[in-house]
Amino acid sequence: MRRSLTNPGSNEKEMDYQKSTAMMAKHTLMADDDRVLLSLLKMRQESAGHTVDTAENGRDGLTRLECADDDVVLLDDMMSEIIGLTVLQHIQERHLSVQSS
Repeated sequence: MRRSLTNPGSNEKEMDYQKSTAMMAKHTLMADDDRVLLSLLKMRQESAGHTVDTAENGRDGLTRLECADDDVVLLDDMMSEIIGLTVLQHIQERHLSVQSS
């Protein structure tokens, strides 16, 4: 007689996990001029079920923000063209409810 190595109800637990992960999934914009770091962060977020858009400088980040509805924005402070703090100020001017953390 073969025995199942899975726990009873484990399929239900897996389905619940997948549903909760899907409900928590966020659309993220990451802006950083370090391409290697940007790639690693993107892979990490996508493996967690998030949708990720990237920008390689502050100006590109602002352009992408105007075309998207992001839940989370991760900014490098010291980028070329426009620094992260300036990008954050632009976001706050357009969306009064946005707070920095």
